[in-house]
Amino acid sequence: MSLHQTDLLTTISLINDTVGINTAHQVEQFWLKSQHLLGVKCLSIMVSNSNKQKDLAHADFLLCTPNNTPSQHKHIAWMQPIIKYGLLNNAVFSFEEAFIQYEAHHRHNNIIELAKHQGMYNGYAIGQKAHCLSGVTSVTAWVCDEQQTSPKQAFMAKSILPHLNETLSRINFSQAPTLSRREFEVLQQVKTGKTCQKIAETLYISTHTVNFHLKNIFQKLGVSNKTQALSSAIKLGLIEF
Repeated sequence: MSLHQTDLLTTISLINDTVGINTAHQVEQFWLKSQHLLGVKCLSIMVSNSNKQKDLAHADFLLCTPNNTPSQHKHIAWMQPIIKYGLLNNAVFSFEEAFIQYEAHHRHNNIIELAKHQGMYNGYAIGQKAHCLSGVTSVTAWVCDEQQTSPKQAFMAKSILPHLNETLSRINFSQAPTLSRREFEVLQQVKTGKTCQKIAETLYISTHTVNFHLKNIFQKLGVSNKTQALSSAIKLGLIEF
């Protein structure tokens, strides 16, 4: 396979980008760049505090798509072969490898059709048990836009995914609480310095409702006031600085 110099520079650039990822927002920005440069339509990150496969298989995972900012989603069927195969191999592998292996051992002859139907058949992933720095288990995968992955995508996936997986496992997204849409809106208003009364007027809700959402936010973040809530939310990547 022959790669242009620009492809090599793009690969190096994306590897360097993985080093600077510390928040969910930065994951989204990385995905947007990889979507533009490589045709990556979906980026999935599954992280568990334990090094047991069963915990990872039921863990929430971070999902970036064209219509969603990073948010928590429950495990879905097509990911099961990726998780299982990923934790048996320390190298980057194609989804096709995982699906074929899964069908052969579990006699599920519909998993490939399910993945193709959902547009999740062409992609690459890597998994690792008990990272040396964090002790957690994780699997990172990306889905390619094309009907068939290209040699360039394969090369870049094998070069970039190990670095991305190592970085994301240290962030430990599984610790970040999930805020409701309204809680997120209230927190965004708090960031602008508005009082509860002003927030209520902006969002067309009562001050009682604002205080109700703030109470829930404080509880989820383990804090006791608005300043602490903002600091915690920024550190966790729930809102931008």
